[in-house]
Amino acid sequence: MPFVTGRRANICKMGKIICEMFTSDRLNLSNFVTVDESCSRTAVFFPWEKRCPDGKRSGKEGRDHRVFMNNGLQKGKVMRKDFGAKPLTYPQPVFIIATYDEEGTPDAMNAAWGGISEMNEISLCLSAGHKTVKNLLKRKAFTVSMAEAGKVVACDYVGLVSGNQVPDKFARAGFHAVKSAFVDAPLIEELSVAVECRLIDYNPESCILRGEIVNVSVDERVLDDNGKVDAAKVAPLVFDPFNNDYLVVGAKVGKAFSDGKQLKTQK
Repeated sequence: MPFVTGRRANICKMGKIICEMFTSDRLNLSNFVTVDESCSRTAVFFPWEKRCPDGKRSGKEGRDHRVFMNNGLQKGKVMRKDFGAKPLTYPQPVFIIATYDEEGTPDAMNAAWGGISEMNEISLCLSAGHKTVKNLLKRKAFTVSMAEAGKVVACDYVGLVSGNQVPDKFARAGFHAVKSAFVDAPLIEELSVAVECRLIDYNPESCILRGEIVNVSVDERVLDDNGKVDAAKVAPLVFDPFNNDYLVVGAKVGKAFSDGKQLKTQK
């Protein structure tokens, strides 16, 4: 059967059968559709499972992703793909964690596994071998800056090399350090939003790090006329773990703690 493009395909065999394939835009439908003349309906399935609607089976068993078509056109079940037990969520942050070593040399690393865990607490998952972890255990402090679209190369770089092997990677990234007035850790001049933290604890077995949020520091260049943070000026990045891409936070689509109220008033 020839290749077809688009999300819909028309197939003619023993009568008209119309199938909607929610999969890639280019696929060979002969891998997905089988017409069993002994069955009253057509089964659409993936290659690892062949099963007729009357219960007959052939081939290797697998997860049921059948779509049945009756007498021409009938909308089938929505098909989903299983990715298994993996750390795949949207959105994931792009945190740039900065510390000083024993000699006062600034260091930075890129981390996605973390977030707010209490009103004044941030938690991160960092393995013990990181130079950043060694530094903050000694200095008892660190900062967490939000990666920005204008500095995507530098932010990615500090996640590619280790301070254990490249002690000057902070400078190589083009970053400039300003000592925090609140904790013993550097702020990064090039990144406009940062959370300044004191170490609460670190569990080397679970790799969970907890920090007390002492201050949130924001560069005035990303404030609007009312003194509020303008997300468009910050252009913070999020990590897409499905495709290993960086995405920029986009347009406003709603108002938090407000838009859902319209459903509360419905009877």
